[in-house]
Amino acid sequence: MTNAERDRWLQPLPTPAEALEVYREGQRSRPGAGNPYAGRRVLGGIWATGNREAFRREYDAWQLREAERRRQAHVEAEAGDD
Repeated sequence: MTNAERDRWLQPLPTPAEALEVYREGQRSRPGAGNPYAGRRVLGGIWATGNREAFRREYDAWQLREAERRRQAHVEAEAGDD
């Protein structure tokens, strides 16, 4: 075990309240942002989970907007063929 691994294992586990706050912070962060909790036991993974969920929500919303834009373009193209 390296010194870094040992140091990480010696860190205390976060409280449930702290873990929830870090998770919410990850959800509010910009997708792809650097993890401010990297190297901290458990919190880095919790933050990353929130960040990935935020990215997924934004990506899903983008897909819906893009699909609607394409549908609208198709309708306009069909109307222009008349």
